[in-house]
Amino acid sequence: MYFYEDDVVVTPTRFPKPLSQVAENITVVTAQQIEMMNAHTLSDVVNIVVGAGHDTLTFPGGTFFASIQGSKYEHVRIIMDGVTMNNLVEGWAYAGEIPVQNISRIEIIKGPASSSWGSSLGGVINIITKSGGPAKLDGLVTTSLGERRTTDTRAEFSGSAGKFSYYATGGNLGSNGRGPKTWLQDNNLYLKLGYELTERLSLQFSSWYIRTEAFDLKYFPPDLRQHYNVETVFFTLSGTYRIGNTSELNLSLREKRHHTFNAYRSLGELTDSGPAGNHERTDGASLKISSKAGIHTITAGADYDHGYDESRGAADPQFVRQKFTQSAVYLNDTIALGRLTITPGVRYDSLRNQDLLDPSLGITVRLSERTLLRFFAARGFNIAALGTAFSRVGFTGNPDLKSERIRSFEAGVETSEVKYFRIKGSLFSHRITDAFEYSLLPDGNYTYVNKSRVKRDGFEIEVRTVPIHKFSFSAGVCMVKARDQVTGEKLLGTVAETYDLGILYDDNKSFTAVLKGRLIRWDMDKQIYGGKYAFVSDLSLTKKVFSRDKSSIDIFVTGHNLSNASQYMFSDWKNPGRWIEGGIRYKF
Repeated sequence: MYFYEDDVVVTPTRFPKPLSQVAENITVVTAQQIEMMNAHTLSDVVNIVVGAGHDTLTFPGGTFFASIQGSKYEHVRIIMDGVTMNNLVEGWAYAGEIPVQNISRIEIIKGPASSSWGSSLGGVINIITKSGGPAKLDGLVTTSLGERRTTDTRAEFSGSAGKFSYYATGGNLGSNGRGPKTWLQDNNLYLKLGYELTERLSLQFSSWYIRTEAFDLKYFPPDLRQHYNVETVFFTLSGTYRIGNTSELNLSLREKRHHTFNAYRSLGELTDSGPAGNHERTDGASLKISSKAGIHTITAGADYDHGYDESRGAADPQFVRQKFTQSAVYLNDTIALGRLTITPGVRYDSLRNQDLLDPSLGITVRLSERTLLRFFAARGFNIAALGTAFSRVGFTGNPDLKSERIRSFEAGVETSEVKYFRIKGSLFSHRITDAFEYSLLPDGNYTYVNKSRVKRDGFEIEVRTVPIHKFSFSAGVCMVKARDQVTGEKLLGTVAETYDLGILYDDNKSFTAVLKGRLIRWDMDKQIYGGKYAFVSDLSLTKKVFSRDKSSIDIFVTGHNLSNASQYMFSDWKNPGRWIEGGIRYKF
């Protein structure tokens, strides 16, 4: 089929199962693919997935928010090691600030995944991180250099000793500005430790730290520059107990802290405003039990999170503190009946100001060894960010804002019946109620209210070839029609069409070449947004110049935006032009 049917994923039901039993529209990106395209951050990866991505500001460390099938940024939940990367005050996750070196694979669900994960109206991007390997010591050191002193330097070490395993990586991403950011320094560290306490009980600890400092040229007004510092750190501790050969119990604990400091300077007047910022802390725990019995693979669990956010605007006198607590229980089953697989699921969430019940039902049918049909229906939600609840200069908070709700239906097919080709197609229909709308109050302040009813209908088609003379080709298209259900008007600023093309050359020995290109068309008023459409393509070349035993040396070169095309939604925030970078990678 389109993906290898024996590939195993964990995101749909939070327990491993083969892709041939997955009813959701899912895409998997591996560490090998990430390395071949010489990606810097998560934004580079998401922006090549059909139906995903949104912005074209994919220069290293650039501001990037993920969108799936025309969703809003806060509708997409990004997860690493079970920790939600979306911040509390906005509900966004800054994908451009998440490095890729520690990623083993990425599993992307397109469409609501609330019956397993809670708030995820638009989809889930689940980052599965690397673990320590069987060897005593493996490692990697790599560095690259591009125009405007754009550098990416990383190191990676992994190994094991008896029952103990470890994985560690760290790096620095810096630039003098390939786009609106005029200066960037991004430092990160990641550590994962594992220990097999007994044959049945294993423990795992992970920690991630990143600090980003940048100057950002804002597009409102053009002479306003933002200097900001962002720090994020999380810790996780989990234990897994295997009950016999078919069941396991997992308990995980997590803590995440996120701090942001902003200062603004007017270039014309050379004056500084007071600093703005926020401090967040979230503590949580999850309990999960999974069991295989006959035709059933059942997973049941509970999630609990509590924490706070302290925020202050640039013109506000003091920080405003908001606490939150939320809990949930969920249950899903994968029922394998020969060529037919049925996946029912349900989750109950107790949130800040409401309780929600979200069911889902998935069905896959194997018509033949080469063709699979998928059907999926689900309810889902997006919880209101804490920033919508507190008042500040020019904005009145709405603590009674309810979660956005969605009803989603999808049908798809995957087939390799056509010789040399693998084809995947999907139709989707999303209906959103209680959608958030920016509303002007009589006192001149703005606020958020539950008002809009939105529909997003569309389709995706992906095609790729089997390798032919060491070349393989891929193409994809996603069409989205987003409308207000009441007025029928277009929703401006949403993605209407994306077109993706790719060529891969791999001699399976020492040389790879990856060409990826994308065109995005937004629904927008060009007189207001000033945007442009064009085809933007990148070419990455990697050559192995030395190999002995486990050691190897690769050199790589990437040309970005080869045609120097202009593709952007806002005329004051344009995509980078053509630029080149190259580097060296040493593995041992």
